[in-house]
Amino acid sequence: MEEALKNNHAEEKLCLVVKELIEEGLTQKQIYEIFESFRTHLREAGRETDEDIVMNVMDYYTLVQPHNRLFPGI
Repeated sequence: MEEALKNNHAEEKLCLVVKELIEEGLTQKQIYEIFESFRTHLREAGRETDEDIVMNVMDYYTLVQPHNRLFPGI
């Protein structure tokens, strides 16, 4: 995830991370917990811009943008 944030297209790269985690068999809850833990780390480190990017990706795959859900039925 750190590598993704170093990229000019960080949100796109983080979306690929989500898809890779799904392919590995992780559940939505597990992926959300990974992203939430990483977001908390970024906040504690004072990296607000990076935190915003992570939050955007989290929102993209949850209730905020339901048409983009990778997990049907949630």
